Amino acid sequence: MIDKTAEYVREPNPSYDLIKKQVQDGEGCQLDGSIMVNKAPGNFHFSVHNDKVVPIIQRLNGEGMYLNFAHKINHFAFGTHEHEGREVLQKFPEIELFPLEGTSMDEDIRLSIAYQYYLNVVRAVVMLKGKPTEVYQYTISKSYGITRDTPALFFKYEMSPLYVRYDLKEKSIWHFIVNICAIIGGVYTAFSIIDSVIYTSISKIFKDRIGKLT
Repeated sequence: MIDKTAEYVREPNPSYDLIKKQVQDGEGCQLDGSIMVNKAPGNFHFSVHNDKVVPIIQRLNGEGMYLNFAHKINHFAFGTHEHEGREVLQKFPEIELFPLEGTSMDEDIRLSIAYQYYLNVVRAVVMLKGKPTEVYQYTISKSYGITRDTPALFFKYEMSPLYVRYDLKEKSIWHFIVNICAIIGGVYTAFSIIDSVIYTSISKIFKDRIGKLT
């Protein structure tokens, strides 16, 4: 999306010429922040809703110039403590806490596009150092489509009523000994079967030869 990054200065009365130049120059922006969401299905999105800007965007669309909402996501997470999430991933790398990191959507279509992400969020309780740590893991699917409205970037999420618990338990020395004995027993049994098969085969061969000689 960002062909060249420009510092955006909010204009109280943006003009057609200013916005047209920004679109032609491919100016982009970098968003950083956080919002509060309810633990219920919902969405948040980025688009153009300013009553003074929308008519200008529609005029530009009529002239074949469209806002480009292509993007790359550097970081996206549910929850408030990112450092705890990083610590959790060190112990449980299979947990998907930041699957949107590094995701990008950049379709080469010269029309207004609405990008959509669908997020299924599950609360996870992870035991770290004997204390429960609450994090939110999520899976994603994404799509895009041409829209008659102004382009937009949607994040639609659904919170699962269930939660997952992760815990680390150290195995005792007796568990290790039992596993070693099981391995040794398995190897011994396998060799016994192989030895029996070889012995039976050789015995049969010798008996056949002795029978021919007599």
